[in-house]
Order: sequence, then structure tokens, then C-alpha cells
Amino acid sequence: MRIAAKLQMGVSIDRILDDVRDEVTGSIKREHLMSHQDVYNIQSQLNVHSIKKHQNDLFSVSAWVAEMQEMPYNQVLVFKNQGINQENECDNLGNEDFLLAIQTKYQRDMKLKYGDKVICMDDTHSTTVYDFSLITVLVVDDHGEGIPVAWAIANQTDAALLREFLKPIHAIIGPINPIIFMSDMADQFFTAWIGVFGRGETKHLYCTWHLDKAWRKGLIANIAKNEDRIELYHHLRVLLEETEEANFQVLLQKVLSHMIQKHPKFSVYFNETYLSLI
Repeated sequence: MRIAAKLQMGVSIDRILDDVRDEVTGSIKREHLMSHQDVYNIQSQLNVHSIKKHQNDLFSVSAWVAEMQEMPYNQVLVFKNQGINQENECDNLGNEDFLLAIQTKYQRDMKLKYGDKVICMDDTHSTTVYDFSLITVLVVDDHGEGIPVAWAIANQTDAALLREFLKPIHAIIGPINPIIFMSDMADQFFTAWIGVFGRGETKHLYCTWHLDKAWRKGLIANIAKNEDRIELYHHLRVLLEETEEANFQVLLQKVLSHMIQKHPKFSVYFNETYLSLI
């Protein structure tokens, strides 16, 4: 029996590999050396074809959503297709906006379990041929590992659309007051979060990677010599990685004084952009 047919019947990958190896009676052929990854690749191709419901992507997505909404657990949080006005369901979205948000049962449970500690939101651009963004909400477990607890694919990531993504999560999970909310340097993520869940005592922190990237751009824009950029970047990284508040305040004053004396242009940029956030 062909591998694809067995996969469609629900036969496990381990059983398929055992059957393939049992077929070896004489010379060894390429298919007898198949790995888990080879079978998984075939399985992935089958899944792609089973998900695509129509040659037109708009109709295909709509058909898939309708199918999911009939399941015992509906993992579709919200769906707004382009060219369709859904004022009663998505008050903040325009006619040409697209939003498909998903949360599996496992993700819901992880959000309930860890959502009161750390919430992270991020977006990845150009994930499809339509230049849509993938928006991810994550929590952090007891081992410090990030767990995605909701996804959305959208044509934009302004605060209005993000609120429409978060509203059904609030309806399912209820109020959450995490200790920390982490995002990139854009304000719309936290703005959308507090617009749905409220501010409470939540502290807003920037993702280290995005902060580092912004500092590098700021150094290039405001300091001419590369060796001066490297020196100040080192000071900023030491400051960023200091976890003791008393030591941080001492280091901060030293770095600010150094900026004023050596790099006044960057000092203005740093004070205007970051100092009020400390």
C-alpha cells in the first residue's frame, strides 16, 4: 500500500516505517531507507491539500472557517474577510481589513494557567503572498519557555485591529492582570491590550531584541565614528543586563554623564526616547 494512502487511513509514521523495512527481501531500494522526516514531509503535503478548500483563497479560507466552526471546540476566535462589512461583529475594522484569529483548546488552557505572569505580543511581517502579518500572543511557563496561546493573520497591526483580536480571548478567558506585558517598540500592542483587559498593575517591558535593534539604529544615526558607537553600545548593554535596581541607577547616571560629555546628539535621542520609560 502506498505511504500516502496509509497516512490518509491514520496509520502512524512508526508503523509505516516498520512496514517499509519489512518489505526488504532482496536489494535495498531508496524507499527502504526512508526516515521519519521523509514520511512527515509527505504528511505535510497531504495536509496542505486537505486544508485548501477552493482554488480561490478567499473562498477557501471561508470554507475552512465554516468547517472549524462546526467542530465540538471552535478554535476560530474571529474571522473577518476582505471586502465584507461586519460592523456588528468587528466594530473597529474597515471593509478591506482581514483578520483570522485562532486559539486551540490547549492554547486556551495554557493561557488560563500562565496568563497571570508574563504576556508577550509580537508580529511577523510578510508571512503570505498577500503581505499579511502573523500576530502571536505568548505566555511564559514555569521553565521560562514561551508558549503561543493565540495566533492571528491580519492585513495590518494597528491598535483597532489588535483589539478585535483580543476581545474574543477576553470573552473566553475572562479578566487577566499579568505582572508583565512584553512587546516590541511599537505602542499599539500594549494600547490594544489595556483597551481590552485594562491596565491594572501590569508593567510594560520592551523585548530585548527589539530594544537592541533600536539602539543600534540610534547609534548609527547619531554618532559618526564606528569606534565611538561600539564603546557606547557596550555601556548600554551593561546597563540593559543589570538586574539589581541600586546598581542599575548608579550605572545609569554614569552612562548619562558619559553621553552628555562625549555624545550630546545621542544623549538627546536617548533622553527623549527612553529615559521617561525607566
